Amino acid sequence: MTLIDSENLRFLWGLVENYGHLLQDMSDEAACFWLLKKIRGNIHLDPTEMTEIKRYLSSRIHLIRDIANSESIQNYPVPSQRSKAYERASTQLPYNEAV
Repeated sequence: MTLIDSENLRFLWGLVENYGHLLQDMSDEAACFWLLKKIRGNIHLDPTEMTEIKRYLSSRIHLIRDIANSESIQNYPVPSQRSKAYERASTQLPYNEAV
């Protein structure tokens, strides 16, 4: 069993966090393929390392889904949630007390 380099893991999970909005609409196979394609385009890996990354992605697809879904929710809140959060923040610290 080959260990996956920590820099490669950081890159992989950065992709999941940054492109969660795309990954959530893909099938499991398509998401794994898309991530592999991005990794292959940015990092030189030998065939053994690529096989390990494929196994790693397949074994963590549920976690990838969870992160992708939570990132897309955080990055694209419903407009009504944004306005309520803004109202709460403005009522918690009135201007008179801040000065």
